[in-house]
Amino acid sequence: QKEKKTYCSIRWSKRIRSNLLHMKLLSLFPLAGTVSCPLGLLLRLSAQTNNVDAQILVDGETSTPLDSPFVPAGYRLSWRDDFDGPDIDTTNWSRGLVYDQDPSIHVVWNPRTGGSHLLNDNYEGYILDEDSYIEEGKLVMANREHNPPIQGTEPERKFQYSTGWVNSLRKRFYNGSEKSAYLEVRARFPEGLKVWPAITLVSERLVLPPEINIWEYFGCFFNPSWGVDQMHLHNIWGDLPNKQTHNIEIEEFHENYSGFITLGWLWTPNELTWTIEGEVVATKIRGVDIPDEGWPDEDMFLILNNGLMNE
Repeated sequence: QKEKKTYCSIRWSKRIRSNLLHMKLLSLFPLAGTVSCPLGLLLRLSAQTNNVDAQILVDGETSTPLDSPFVPAGYRLSWRDDFDGPDIDTTNWSRGLVYDQDPSIHVVWNPRTGGSHLLNDNYEGYILDEDSYIEEGKLVMANREHNPPIQGTEPERKFQYSTGWVNSLRKRFYNGSEKSAYLEVRARFPEGLKVWPAITLVSERLVLPPEINIWEYFGCFFNPSWGVDQMHLHNIWGDLPNKQTHNIEIEEFHENYSGFITLGWLWTPNELTWTIEGEVVATKIRGVDIPDEGWPDEDMFLILNNGLMNE
């Protein structure tokens, strides 16, 4: 298709004696969100004291954390965004890779191959503000094909595709190791070798690593011989260029999960747990799977994107 959309709705919740971030989202990529064809995400994040709970629901449908049978007990709503206004709520989100109140503050992009409209040259979609917008109570992140190609400025070259990204830098962030947090997403992901949507957490210190790709879908993992139709659950830590990673891959994702599904992610001081429809699909233990020095323990913000793989 020449245009692919992600729809999002976000909500944050507080847990009793804790902060809960609850996010509701429909998006081709994702923070907490629901993405409709070809990608749909629903995200809810909950947290303990000073934690965050976020939920993303499809079609702007509203609910409380109790509407999901998978939210841990003892959580209540603290923040939400139903994307029911005329435009993106800039109290919660900035478009693209920058902090919209001060563009000099931004997501860390590759200084050689990236810029304010491209994270790095692994991506092929030039990030445009107009590709992230509200439509019928949904946050839409669209991928578009351009003929003739558009002329980019940062970086300066021609691009055949454009894409939508949003981020919560300096606006919505949390630390699940300080106060446990649960994130839930109701989503339908797109299919195709080129699609690369993700819901990611990045440090508020604006350094890489650390990075947590909570749900990162690869239509093709760079090379078909390396894997296709995979969902990656990916932690990155350490210092460049000697970063360390721990990745769990869910193979044949669309073969096993079709339509809209509920994705959950629990971040506590000692454990990370991923669920699909309430069933645990992966767990990472502090000091076992990830060393103490690599365990995420700082404020992190969300990036929702509908990426396109550079062929």
